[in-house]
Amino acid sequence: MKRFLFLIGMPGCGKSTWGREVSKAFNLPFIDLDEYIEQTEGSTISHILQNKGEETFRDLEIKALNSLITNISEFIVVSCGGGTPLRPINMAAMKQHGVVIYLKAPLDMLTSNIDNDLLKNRPLLYGKADLMLTLDDIYQQRKGVYEQAHHIFDIRKLSIADFQPILKQCIEQD
Repeated sequence: MKRFLFLIGMPGCGKSTWGREVSKAFNLPFIDLDEYIEQTEGSTISHILQNKGEETFRDLEIKALNSLITNISEFIVVSCGGGTPLRPINMAAMKQHGVVIYLKAPLDMLTSNIDNDLLKNRPLLYGKADLMLTLDDIYQQRKGVYEQAHHIFDIRKLSIADFQPILKQCIEQD
């Protein structure tokens, strides 16, 4: 039984925005995994990364994802952090318990979507001299993992209607 719709992709591709839109359009609960981690840890992602390191943060992602999978029985939309699927255990769990959708976007769109004022909330990007080059490096490292998703949606052509057949199939299986 697939109980989750997981949205994955690069920073700036619109995972949280689309997650909220899908949730609203189909009257489904929504969780942003990064926000969930911040709530459960009582700390911001930036603070966790700066003070405890990326490995600790990635461990917290595993813990948070497992908590959601274990404790939520209704169908729910989850936007994941850009690095969440990088741990094979996370991608395997997401694919087993849900439908994984990779929101694919070109680098120029990612760069324009990432507001310079909000870069401080994106610690893996903050302070980098060339944002597009940094995003390209991250993309090259992650694209093979992202492409393991059940579906790949190009955000340049994406509409809320694209989610309907997937959600209908998931909810009918329930």
